[in-house]
Amino acid sequence: MSNHRQPARTPLRSRAERRRGVHKRKPGRWRSKFSRFINAYGVDRLALGLAIDPSAVYHWIRGTTAPIRTRAAIIQRLARESGVKLTLDEIYQHSRDLPPVTRIEGSHASQAMTPHRIATNGARAPAK
Repeated sequence: MSNHRQPARTPLRSRAERRRGVHKRKPGRWRSKFSRFINAYGVDRLALGLAIDPSAVYHWIRGTTAPIRTRAAIIQRLARESGVKLTLDEIYQHSRDLPPVTRIEGSHASQAMTPHRIATNGARAPAK
C-alpha cells in the first residue's frame, strides 16, 4: 500500500456559478421575504422548477425584472410546499423596494430594462 494521499477535492459548483463566476452578493437584495425564500430554496432548483434559466432569477433579485404572474403563482406553490407562505405582494414588493438600477453591467447591456421597457412590459423602443 502506498502512503500517497489524494488531494482534497474542491466542492462542485453549479452550472450557473461556472458560467457567471462567483460574485459577492449585495446584502440589500437578499433581505426581502421573496429573496430569502430564493436563497433557502436555491436559485438553480427554483429555475429548474420554473423551466427558466437561472439568470432570470438573478434579474428578479437585482430588481431589473419581476416574474410574470403565472411564474409568481408557481413560486407561491413551491414556497408553500417548502413550508413558506409567500404572497404575490411579497414577491412583487421585492423589486419595488430596491433602488432603481442605474448602471448596466455585463454583456447584456443592450437587453437592459430601460424606463421605456419597464413601462411597456419589456417592449423595445420604436425605431426612429
